[in-house]
Amino acid sequence: IEVDHPVAHLLVNAQGQTNLPARKNSSQSQTNLFDLAIRHAKLSAGEAYYGDQKLLVAADLHDLTFRSTYDPLEGGRYYGRLGYRDGHLVYNQYAPMAHDLAAEFNATRQRLTLRPAVVNVAGSRLNLEATVRDYSNPVIDARYQAEIESGQLRRVMRNSDLPAGLLRLAGTAHYESVPG
Repeated sequence: IEVDHPVAHLLVNAQGQTNLPARKNSSQSQTNLFDLAIRHAKLSAGEAYYGDQKLLVAADLHDLTFRSTYDPLEGGRYYGRLGYRDGHLVYNQYAPMAHDLAAEFNATRQRLTLRPAVVNVAGSRLNLEATVRDYSNPVIDARYQAEIESGQLRRVMRNSDLPAGLLRLAGTAHYESVPG
């Protein structure tokens, strides 16, 4: 699959409502929404807007798999897995780097949970568990463990002043958006 110059706009108002269409629920049974496997996916010259902030994005992913199931109980939720290998993402001015991703997610209208999300990049590895609550005023809690080979980080950030070596990080992070 190749997609050239897609543009996406995501808007969220103060009540947490978005410009994404609501799902129509015609059944009380569990429904597989997606069960997808793609050998090669390529996105070129993409643009994403969150509110009025522009992000430039390009991606080249191999063996992309996405599996999602919809459960209509308790207001509805999507849960599933996303993964690929030999991915190359370009984000704004940063250099692309080959990597693999495996993530499990659970999403409701109020909350998104990643547990776990694992990224492997040329000698580096990130394990992440995160929860996002209240999409209009996000509250994010995360736990992470990472081993980063800084020579690769130096290349991606295009900063030769970064020292070479292996960084081991573990911890938690909390972010809370304050309205106004």
